[in-house]
Amino acid sequence: MKVRSVLFSVFVLAFLLAPGAAPSAPGPGALPGRVGQDPAGDYALHPRERVFHAGSLAWRPESSLPPGAASVVLEGNPAKPGLVILRLKMPDGYRIPPVWHPATDRFTVISGTYHMGVGPKFDRSKAVALHAGDFAWLSAAAPHYGWASGETVLEVVGLGAFVTHYVNPKEDPRRR
Repeated sequence: MKVRSVLFSVFVLAFLLAPGAAPSAPGPGALPGRVGQDPAGDYALHPRERVFHAGSLAWRPESSLPPGAASVVLEGNPAKPGLVILRLKMPDGYRIPPVWHPATDRFTVISGTYHMGVGPKFDRSKAVALHAGDFAWLSAAAPHYGWASGETVLEVVGLGAFVTHYVNPKEDPRRR
């Protein structure tokens, strides 16, 4: 048994010391020290890694929601099929009318408080307060709504293409 342990340790050590096993410096086109998200490849620290520092995220106005919210894509392309991870930042009192998405949504509150309700009508009495660290999962096509108490940041994970449909099309800011 001792021989096996020694051989395994030697194998692991040899693997770790092998050329190319350690992370390499940023490759061509990488911008060390710069953080951003779009396109993600422009900010690669390594071909297989991305690092985004929260204080340096490149927030942009979120056009699929009422004015005032900002978003940043951390992974994926919301317009294409595949995994999408984004963050949504909302000011205090920001309100999202009932909307739904064709794919399952997963929300994690990063900061602030998000009050989330499920259903086709905005009803504050049926909402649940989600605080930093809380998680919510909504099935595909589930209408939901909410509002922020204090500046609130949500991380949203889902499958693209990420599309927002309004229960009441008159509330869709893209129609104005």
